[in-house]
Amino acid sequence: MAKRITKNDWRAIEEYVQDELQTRERSEYRKRQEKIWTEVDRQVYMESMSRIPKNQKAEGDWRNALELGELSRASEILSADIKRFSFPQTRSWFEAHTELPEEMIAQVRRVDEDPTKLQRRVDGRTRAFMTQQHIDFGFKSRVGLSVKEALHHGSYVATIDWEDAVQVEGGTGIGTISAPVWTPHSMWNSFPDMSAGVGGLNTFYQGSMLIRGYKPKYQVERMRSSNPDYPYFNLNRIGESDRKPPKRQDSKDVELLYYYGDLVVPRQGKDLLLLNCRVVLANGTIIHYMPNPFKYPNIIYNGWERLDVRDPYFVSPIVKFSVNQTIGTQLANRLLDAVDLKTEPPCDYDSNDPNYVLNGGPDIYPGAKNPTTMLGNYQFRDFGDPATALAGLQFIISQIEAGTKVDRVRSGVSAGTEQTATEVVKQSQSAEISTVDFVDQHEAHGLRPALYMMYALNRTRLTNYPFYNQELDSPDFERMTKNELLPNVHFEIVGSKGVLGEERRQQQTSQVTAFWMQANPSLLKQPELAKEMYRDAGNKNPENFLNVGDEAQQFQQQLQAIVQQAQQQIQALSAELQKYQFQDEEHSLEMEEKQLEKEQLQTKIAVLQGIIQLNGQVAKTVPDRD
Repeated sequence: MAKRITKNDWRAIEEYVQDELQTRERSEYRKRQEKIWTEVDRQVYMESMSRIPKNQKAEGDWRNALELGELSRASEILSADIKRFSFPQTRSWFEAHTELPEEMIAQVRRVDEDPTKLQRRVDGRTRAFMTQQHIDFGFKSRVGLSVKEALHHGSYVATIDWEDAVQVEGGTGIGTISAPVWTPHSMWNSFPDMSAGVGGLNTFYQGSMLIRGYKPKYQVERMRSSNPDYPYFNLNRIGESDRKPPKRQDSKDVELLYYYGDLVVPRQGKDLLLLNCRVVLANGTIIHYMPNPFKYPNIIYNGWERLDVRDPYFVSPIVKFSVNQTIGTQLANRLLDAVDLKTEPPCDYDSNDPNYVLNGGPDIYPGAKNPTTMLGNYQFRDFGDPATALAGLQFIISQIEAGTKVDRVRSGVSAGTEQTATEVVKQSQSAEISTVDFVDQHEAHGLRPALYMMYALNRTRLTNYPFYNQELDSPDFERMTKNELLPNVHFEIVGSKGVLGEERRQQQTSQVTAFWMQANPSLLKQPELAKEMYRDAGNKNPENFLNVGDEAQQFQQQLQAIVQQAQQQIQALSAELQKYQFQDEEHSLEMEEKQLEKEQLQTKIAVLQGIIQLNGQVAKTVPDRD
């Protein structure tokens, strides 16, 4: 018998969620991270540091207060690298492998077709459909924002939600379409599970997650009717928020607190356990509760590197080298200060000279003439050498480049003439190692679970979605319904497959292909190879450039041509043998040679005809590779 949740239970849930938020906010790990995030955000945005004037008598601090752009540059280059590794430009970044039902395979075999061809068609259609949804709702840009979060704050949090949007529909009109989307969240508003046993090692996140957000009250009320997944209630109890969102002090938005995970409701006798649920609080009042429709929460939590199993937060190279950025900025400002003092040094003058007293010292500009009653009654002070600050600045910048793996070559500057092309390539490869390690985690614990969540939402919410099918040998325009999506599917993230990147992969493929074309061409499937190379060159329909038919049929046609040629040779030899029937014995040797040649041709014809007959029988069982 199901237990009914009472009003006291709802109040207990409200208290539990709010207490959990405060506990996670007060955590020493959280406080340490927020202190680091504050500094990194300032450095990435290149906001100048606050300076305390050393001379209180001066009207203002004359010293320079600029911020180096090393971390901002590293953020740009690393995010571009991650996007390039995860999303190749010339091919799809993932593959779908669906499990075909037995009745579908049996039906294909009854009509004498190849099941593997059907498998490729279904897999390609599924991939093309999901790719279209990703394009329509900016999947790559949304993931890019999460990657920025991981770079600046070490970790990122995202949810997979069903979203409606006004988009281009059918390629010609405007309409409302719906699809699952990747929703990035700021780490400032996200609070992961603090339990040491919760790690990011599984495909789906196993802990609980708190996400804070803000919306106008009218949007919260409108969510009740527009989203069937959120049956909101208690909306009349929502008051104006006493807690204002950061940097929006004049806002009166409603604070929404989302809780994903398990809940324990205390009761007399036996507590109530609510597994895998979703709760929403508005200004501290619960307005939504429901069990998650799937066996896993729609939460994606991942990051660059964890330093301690007890610490739920991640760190990134940018976070690690924030201190170096601070030191480098201070040295850069001191260098500018020293240059200012060196080029415009302070001057001491004799206060007994009436002209200097009247003018406030000598005039300093080219061609200046200073009247004085005494010679040599002023002097310029000499200060420290700026070279010291310059040497320290160069050392710190080299350390930041070594730590973030972003040097001048990866920033777009040409390599020096002292380096060979091989050395430049090796340097670029070693610089990408740490980035590839993050991409591997990002694909395993970010992109891959996102595909499964999106596919599950499509199977429950999809109605009719038009998409462009970019797969080989397929119609361009198709439509997908949820009934066409098969229950079981496996997603594989292919990406750029390694440190060498997509360009290097294409070069190596061409080199290996050229080697085997010379060594043993029979090992290569030339039609498939030609199609793949055309695809790498950016052509969606490479079959339009190739005159490729059925391979078995082509083989039979070649054999038939050889047989006809051999038969013509036999006819010519038979005619020549007729000439030797009434000749003398001088021509007997030549006649024997012609007869032997004729017998060899007849044997060859018999073998070829047997091959043709056998090939016709085997062709029905060999998969069509086109």
